[in-house]
Amino acid sequence: MTVSGRYFGAMRFFPALFTAVWLGFIVHGAENTPSNASTPRATREQEASLKWYQARLTDAYHKVGKRDAKWDSPVESALFLVAEGLAEVPTSDPKWREMAVELADSAIREGCTDPLVRFTARRYRGQSKRSTRKSADVAAEWVALAGDMSSSGYAPNWKFHAELEAAAALRSAMPQGTNTWPEIHQHRHAAMAHLVAALGDKTTPRAELTEMVTAERNLVRSNPKQLAAAWAEIEPLLRKNWPKLALADLIDGRMAITAAWKARGSGTIDTVTEDGYRKFSEELEKARRLLTRAWENDKTDPSAPTEMLTVCMGLEKGANEVETWFARAMDARPGHMPAIRAKIQNLAPKWGGSLQALYRFGRQCLKEESWGDEAPWGLVLVHDEMAAALADGAPGEEWRASKRAYWRRPGVWKEVEEVVAVMKQRNPSAEADLDYRLVMHATRCAMWSEVAKVAPKLSPEYRKRVSGTNSFDAVLAEVKALAAKEAKP
Repeated sequence: MTVSGRYFGAMRFFPALFTAVWLGFIVHGAENTPSNASTPRATREQEASLKWYQARLTDAYHKVGKRDAKWDSPVESALFLVAEGLAEVPTSDPKWREMAVELADSAIREGCTDPLVRFTARRYRGQSKRSTRKSADVAAEWVALAGDMSSSGYAPNWKFHAELEAAAALRSAMPQGTNTWPEIHQHRHAAMAHLVAALGDKTTPRAELTEMVTAERNLVRSNPKQLAAAWAEIEPLLRKNWPKLALADLIDGRMAITAAWKARGSGTIDTVTEDGYRKFSEELEKARRLLTRAWENDKTDPSAPTEMLTVCMGLEKGANEVETWFARAMDARPGHMPAIRAKIQNLAPKWGGSLQALYRFGRQCLKEESWGDEAPWGLVLVHDEMAAALADGAPGEEWRASKRAYWRRPGVWKEVEEVVAVMKQRNPSAEADLDYRLVMHATRCAMWSEVAKVAPKLSPEYRKRVSGTNSFDAVLAEVKALAAKEAKP
């Protein structure tokens, strides 16, 4: 197998592999890239969140951590990165997770056994590194870590996350068809106790609250009895301590959406049973009521309007209602990418939209400066949706061939270039990440001369992403050969 066939040429020779890698880029590379230039200063909420996380990370390590001059410096740097990243302040590094893991690992190699440091290294380690280890080994690590964290002087939110991860890791290590191990129940109960303690802190940031409560409910949602018991403890605390955040309604709304799609199934409308469709509609109407109330109680949070776009799609609400909720999400947080993605889904032909409406929205994402630095990427996402729409219904290889052909249209590549140029102009500090995106999409569009031109500018980190385990120079040489063939008349 040639290097270009494995990576740059994967879309031609190995479309399934390329699709898997590509989805990873879309989810982790583009969506998780922050937009800094439009918000040069942290909001009050971000500043408060940063202070909260610093108190429970760096400050806590100074008070109760297992300190030593050999590793204090990398630990402090790692915890500082985590605090900024979780608080989502504009100054946070886009790769804070990877950097924090590297620093925490360096401290551990020096002999650090502090549970918060080990938790940082384990929690934020990349999924690709996790997948190389046996699930039983990962579970054993989390079980030991959860025990050490729970007996430490660190904050209950970290104890909750550690116990929950231990329960999830043990569940993954269980052989199929066996009853749930008692140890899993023990870690779930411990996590619940820590969550109740954490919910007693009225200063907890909204994002941390949402993550903890959602994680707890997701862990037990397959067991209606456990779910009801957990929610009976959680809901009163949420409504008492954070009545204006409307978090309980937001979480209930999200769970209703999940229940709706579970009742409906993922097939086409002709595969949905009458009872399934009735439950689907009932759960979505329930979600609509809850999410509307959540938005009315807190119009500064884009989460409820964004979720409502999914409700509108399922209930087949008209364009006016979709526009109303999208505008509410944009008012709460201009350029909120989850809302942009949800609207793209609404406009897809399979949900009653059209290619023309999709494209108009994509151009709006590019031109609307008030939506911030990342919004122009919506036009690229629109092209991805249009490629899928045009291939819809085609079997296997024909579907993949149709998508490849769409991306190789000259007009599509020109618009990718236009999007990247606009994003660079709005946020020059994002040039390194945008060059990486340009290389990935030039590959998709089979624009090998562009790949050969931009790839040498990539930083070592991005070069490694492009070449994988192969030599970047070898990959680049093959790309240049493809570019030379492309240039021949």
